[in-house]
Amino acid sequence: MKQQLKRSEVDTKDNPLQLKMIGWTEERYGTKVRKPSQPRALEATPRGPGVVELEWKAPAPGKGGSVRSYVVLRRQQLQGQKFTDWSQEGMALTTEITLTNQPRYIQLEYRIIAINSSGNSIPSNAVAVVL
Repeated sequence: MKQQLKRSEVDTKDNPLQLKMIGWTEERYGTKVRKPSQPRALEATPRGPGVVELEWKAPAPGKGGSVRSYVVLRRQQLQGQKFTDWSQEGMALTTEITLTNQPRYIQLEYRIIAINSSGNSIPSNAVAVVL
């Protein structure tokens, strides 16, 4: 059946009116999904020992593709040392997340990346907190 439909599509390719007569339209090649734009206005609020709440705004409408989910990144700095590399700390489907069991008494930085099928956004602003 698929083979017959494909042959019909090829046979009528030069005459889109024939396709419309049977309820088809011209083949429309999908538009490429754009990467999401940058998440905005990330804020961190300590909520207790080892607990931090992160809230941010979704990317500005019309500036990139839709967001499927968000990746939460974290890095830390022990006193007198350099920051570690960014590592994934969590994922969110909405624009907020509460992280538990976070290291205490050291500088932590968080940032957010929006993702969809085309890839990752530019990271959000970074926020620092000591729990």
